[in-house]
Amino acid sequence: MSEVKFAKYRQYLEQRQLVNSSVMALLVGSQLASHTLQLTHGSDRPLREIFPSVPHIDRFNLKSEHARNLLVEAESHLSTMAIPYILTIHESLFETFEEMLTSSGITVPRTHRTTSPVWVMRKYWDQIGTPLDQPSWQLLGFLIEMRHDITHRAGIVGEKLVEKANALGVEAESIYARMTKKSLPSYSIGQKHSLNHADIVACLAVVKFLATEGNVHMQSCYPRNSWVRSMVDDMEATQGLRGNPAQRLRKSSSFARRFYGPLDLTTQEIEAELKSRQ
Repeated sequence: MSEVKFAKYRQYLEQRQLVNSSVMALLVGSQLASHTLQLTHGSDRPLREIFPSVPHIDRFNLKSEHARNLLVEAESHLSTMAIPYILTIHESLFETFEEMLTSSGITVPRTHRTTSPVWVMRKYWDQIGTPLDQPSWQLLGFLIEMRHDITHRAGIVGEKLVEKANALGVEAESIYARMTKKSLPSYSIGQKHSLNHADIVACLAVVKFLATEGNVHMQSCYPRNSWVRSMVDDMEATQGLRGNPAQRLRKSSSFARRFYGPLDLTTQEIEAELKSRQ
């Protein structure tokens, strides 16, 4: 599936990659730090005395063994923090999709102000008969409910999470197992979520796929004249619209091929938009 790399979508891709790289760096860093602290095994001195030059070390009144135990468990804590962050970025992209449609005069099925744009867009695509990848959407619903447990239940499994897990189809469970290299856990109400980097990988993979799917659907849902206008706005904000009419057309056409290629915007469409701005 080819993506249109419009301005806010490029920002989304950068954010998603930054989160991915940052989380993985923290995971690796915690393990490196744990291995380093093996060198201080048995020491009764606090870390601030052993590593005085490390920034912020004076905030921690910990001895090396206690600190190492915390670092060993860091993967679970980082996973618990990363999943809500990843899903929030994903929701911001779908908010962009919704804003694009409403700004072009299209009515979306939003009945409540607090409804996530993810479900607003899902309902809109269902209404117009757009085919969606059901296993991936099932997994997204499962992950969003996991986020609810993390943020509102202190990481304790709730009834809705159990329902979402039990409702996953065979294909969704197979995708989860392929991404995480483990079977879907058996959840019980009241148990504590036990997460690791595999759950982060699964979350990133699901939102990446659905972001691409959403991008592809927007290529036909968002009116073509709006795409042309958005492309020229993007071009003007990014590179400027300098030069004579022929130069502006040439630069805009090149920009459209680079970032808006899947739309196959024609020279005539771009020229008409440029002339409307003179």
